[in-house]
Amino acid sequence: MADADYLTVVTNLQNQAAARLREAHDKPDFLREAIISYLEEGRRLGVGSSELIDFFCVSTPNVVEAAGYNDVAADRVVALFDELHSQFRRANSG
Repeated sequence: MADADYLTVVTNLQNQAAARLREAHDKPDFLREAIISYLEEGRRLGVGSSELIDFFCVSTPNVVEAAGYNDVAADRVVALFDELHSQFRRANSG
């Protein structure tokens, strides 16, 4: 995939994930679904695991920041992401 195409794919993935996280605020089941959807869509698009982590909660701006979560709520979202990402990687390895 060309760099420009990859950037477009990643930007769209981030924007969709941020929108879903905004909708899921204070709705744990929806939050879980939003994170799983982000992981599944990223994998489908060929985005690497470390990149998914980076875009979601490391780089600035990231998905969690774009969704407008405050520090305390963001910490909870990232903890859930870590848990789900670990499960996702185990389920999709091999």
